Amino acid sequence: MPSRVALVGLVGWVTGCVHADEVCAKYGAEGETICADELFFDQQIDHFRFESASLKTFKHRYLENTATWGKPTGNPLHLPADCPGPILIYTGNEGPIDAFWGSNGFMVHHLAPTWGAALLFPEERYYGKSTPFGNASLEPAQASFMTTEQVLADYATILTWWKETHNATSCPVIAFGGSYGGTLTTYFRRVYPGEVLILQIYSRNPVIAVFYRFDMRWTRGVGAYRVL
Repeated sequence: MPSRVALVGLVGWVTGCVHADEVCAKYGAEGETICADELFFDQQIDHFRFESASLKTFKHRYLENTATWGKPTGNPLHLPADCPGPILIYTGNEGPIDAFWGSNGFMVHHLAPTWGAALLFPEERYYGKSTPFGNASLEPAQASFMTTEQVLADYATILTWWKETHNATSCPVIAFGGSYGGTLTTYFRRVYPGEVLILQIYSRNPVIAVFYRFDMRWTRGVGAYRVL
């Protein structure tokens, strides 16, 4: 199991993020366009070995949307006084993260505005624009850093940094994922419980074979499933 001590020690080395562009998609029957900022975070290549690679970083792409943060349109959650709203994080899986932005309408178009939540979509390392070694990333020596442990540490690091820089350390976090992403969501809560993650929502998760049909499970409305 990855060490949380290693995570805390490395967070201070990260310098921040760089803004690049926007990613947009249409949601709902009326085709509402919702966009996210495409950002790049200086992520550690190696979170655990403390060898030469642990001193190096790569540009880790993530998407961010705070348009509805602190502005709930439905029943707000019970939150600490200093928390604007919850943070919804999508545990990026095998593919470019911009493709997943457009396929998560329940999270982006429904839950975020209803709860007044911030949205974070970190990309899985070695996919899309998050390639630690550029075109040489999949060569055998470099591919050794493509592990589930490193991916989970990426997400914990960027989430901890984001909460600190946005004065959101008291805000609850809810993780989402589907299929392999659902597996990452389950492992994420298992490896980094409590201080990083309070709840996960997943679909087609091969780890525990629990299947969610949101069109059935959420028929009573989001307000009936409140995080207390």
